[in-house]
Amino acid sequence: MNMKYYTMTELIDGVTSYILMPESERPTLGQFYYYAQKHLTKEEKDLIKTSAAEQRNNKRLLISDSLKDVYGPADMVEIDACEADVSLVSELDPDQAIGRPIVYFMIDIYSRIILAVSVAFDNNSILGITNLFLNLADDKQEYCKKYGIEFNDKRLWPSGIIPKRIRVDRGSEFKSYEFDRICNEIGIEKQIVSGASGSLKGVVEQAFHQMHAKQNVHLENHGLIEKRYDSLHHKEASLTIHDYTRMVINFVLAHNQQHIETYPLTKEMIEKNVAPVPAILWEYGSKKYGMPQPIPVLEQYLYSLMTPIKAKISKRGISYKDLWYFAPNDKRLMSEMYAAGTKRMPFEVRMDMRDVSAIYYIRNSKLVKIPLNVLITGNSDYKGLTMKQYEEYYSAKKKMQAKGRIDNEKIETAVYANNESIVKSAKKNVHSRTKDIRSSREIDKQKVSYEGKISTRLESEDETSKNISADDQKENSVTEYRDYASFEEALQDFYDNN
Repeated sequence: MNMKYYTMTELIDGVTSYILMPESERPTLGQFYYYAQKHLTKEEKDLIKTSAAEQRNNKRLLISDSLKDVYGPADMVEIDACEADVSLVSELDPDQAIGRPIVYFMIDIYSRIILAVSVAFDNNSILGITNLFLNLADDKQEYCKKYGIEFNDKRLWPSGIIPKRIRVDRGSEFKSYEFDRICNEIGIEKQIVSGASGSLKGVVEQAFHQMHAKQNVHLENHGLIEKRYDSLHHKEASLTIHDYTRMVINFVLAHNQQHIETYPLTKEMIEKNVAPVPAILWEYGSKKYGMPQPIPVLEQYLYSLMTPIKAKISKRGISYKDLWYFAPNDKRLMSEMYAAGTKRMPFEVRMDMRDVSAIYYIRNSKLVKIPLNVLITGNSDYKGLTMKQYEEYYSAKKKMQAKGRIDNEKIETAVYANNESIVKSAKKNVHSRTKDIRSSREIDKQKVSYEGKISTRLESEDETSKNISADDQKENSVTEYRDYASFEEALQDFYDNN
């Protein structure tokens, strides 16, 4: 402060010097502190100590709550992702740690019920979002059975609905063009909260906090990531992604039937004895405001979650990144292939990036699947791979082709130089005769034939055999046969020579 406000500059021997003003002309630390206390508000002090974002997130006045302008179940949901506080091990190699899983939640604001989850390793990825939307459409009872968990009442975990509005933060996956496309096609309004303001979507943040609180006590010494320098979470890791997903499902089912003490009950809820339990609130709100919008056509919904790709159609089929697709029973597609001919025309299709085995398109309001063409060599080798796995092979192939082009240029240059040398050495000063071409050609033809005779090769082989051992010579040299008068004479000759 003294340097900035209470110094004078003076030019001494051509050098600018800073001279502190006399003590009587500048405040002491006590005077400055007293002045600040008298003239700064608490809001200004907090802003100086932290930042505008931190102050807005943690210090703002709470004159409303998350239920403002929310009208019933599925009117507004919040989506967010978090890295779980645990390190996992590989399902293929249980001795290999693979780090933290990424958990996505979709939670309904009105009822606080968790509608969908995703447990994977896709962070800031559109795959994590589509995993969440796929789970939204799943039959939750069947989904839980895959993990050995069963529940009888479907009301504990609703399925097959489409929310009207989604509240998200400024994560890269939520701001992406692909997420905007999905929301537009499904018919969901997206709302983005201010940056660095997690409290503006506090419902889902609180759900993550509760999940960690319930899980961490069990994860200690089993991969729990502790905020200390000597945390041994990778060495202690023991759970697979399958095991941890079971823990997340266990939390969701418990959360959806737990009493929420902090839920703002209305007068009507109290009069009708509506307990603040997510599953009960969902049922109550559905009766009061109407049932949430169901997924109208599942195939169309799934198609919206696929990624549009820039494919081409030609008489060989539909191609994308050197993969070829063909449906032998689709006569309409075959007609379009015939019409395209050798040209490669744009063709609108979509792909699930989790599996390159097929592409899809909509025709006559029906979803059409086009599998990989197994008749093209090597095409079926990539069946069952994800797009990321395939792109590793695709990239390696491109590098190989780039190197091959460079090698081909070297070879072509050498061939050109050799051919040029041969042609130059054969130049003559006079023109060739054109008379007697046929007879002269016949002479050269027979000469070439004689030079290629088999006996020349046999003699070369016999010459080589002289340089090898006697045993090898018997096996490899050319045998010359002679005529014998009788079998006995031939047998005697054999004994004499062996």
